[in-house]
Amino acid sequence: MEAPDDTRGPLPELDPPPHPLPLRLPAPSPLGALPPLRLWNINTMEEATLRLYRGDGALDEEAAAALDGLLADARRPGKPREVKAVDRRLLRLLFRAAYHFKATEVELVSGYRRPGRWAEGHHGKGRALDFRLTGVDPREVAAYLRQQPRVGVGLYTHPRTRWVHLDVRERSYHWVDATPPGKRWGAARLPSDPRALDQLDASYTDGDDLPE
Repeated sequence: MEAPDDTRGPLPELDPPPHPLPLRLPAPSPLGALPPLRLWNINTMEEATLRLYRGDGALDEEAAAALDGLLADARRPGKPREVKAVDRRLLRLLFRAAYHFKATEVELVSGYRRPGRWAEGHHGKGRALDFRLTGVDPREVAAYLRQQPRVGVGLYTHPRTRWVHLDVRERSYHWVDATPPGKRWGAARLPSDPRALDQLDASYTDGDDLPE
């Protein structure tokens, strides 16, 4: 049997593949160059050294998750800590304050508190924390945070406290409290112009939470 004629002709020449486009990496952000902070929980003695922002300036969720652990409710001895995702805006404001004062260490006093006998306010929603910046007067820290929009700022002045409460909320509220730990009778609202606070809150943008 004769082989069939191959009438297809030569195969067409293929065009060479186009030159690949150069890889465009995201531009580095100044936020990614900020130094890490050492954060430690004064109750559990757990600590971590973290950067909150990635090289491109986005919030680093792994670092934020580590902070969730440091701020977990560990008040029940012998039982696992209760971890809740803390409001990410709260973490940004904490780091903003630390960088403003050039602090390198943050003492975490209280974060998430599981509601039980007490509702625990913003702590029970993962929207509040109590802290100190090592080497910085809490009065200065509270005064600085009162300039930020949409925050609750409390200054605790008893010799056994001396820390700052920070929470995120829609309408700002500021107070001072001289009662000892565990007491709930001494908070006094600081006098302020409500119209000025409302204007400050209305001017809020996401950039207000970032380091200066």
